[in-house]
Amino acid sequence: MSYIWNSAEGKLYMDKGEEVPTDDADPQYQVYLEWLSNGNEVSVVYEPLNPNSPDPSVGKYESSESMSSSTSTLERSKVLLRTDLKTGFYRVSWSYSWAYSSTSSTYLAWVYVDDLPVHIHVEEPQDSSLKQLIPASGFVCLELSEGTHTFDLRWAASLKGQTACISQSRILVTEVKI
Repeated sequence: MSYIWNSAEGKLYMDKGEEVPTDDADPQYQVYLEWLSNGNEVSVVYEPLNPNSPDPSVGKYESSESMSSSTSTLERSKVLLRTDLKTGFYRVSWSYSWAYSSTSSTYLAWVYVDDLPVHIHVEEPQDSSLKQLIPASGFVCLELSEGTHTFDLRWAASLKGQTACISQSRILVTEVKI
């Protein structure tokens, strides 16, 4: 799904012309828009109004649906979620779709929690079509202390000049009761 920003109206629309709700219509969530660090993409953030809710289905969520590409070997952030959490066990889930322009070098992606890698994706694709998106997803359960935590999905090309793409990217952090 892609999003289109209408600056004249100050509204964000989904690819089918449906307006993205940015009011408090859902009493469980605050919905707001956030510009990504590259300044060209908008992320829709759904944040629970009660971050200390014991309900494990209520979590912190960040996404970026748009396609991003890079020919650099330097890591770039696609989805960044900063949130305050209480001490506890958390499931950190992620998903994204990727493509790479080379079959002789590897696509790279990472998921970081507080700048420490919890997932490293290294894959040499069998097809070098940038039109064929390959889905990837995973999760990890971690014990986190009370405070502000950062969850970051990054990607890069392993060989300078090759095009690495990422889209449909999400991070979801939910408390797990043990």
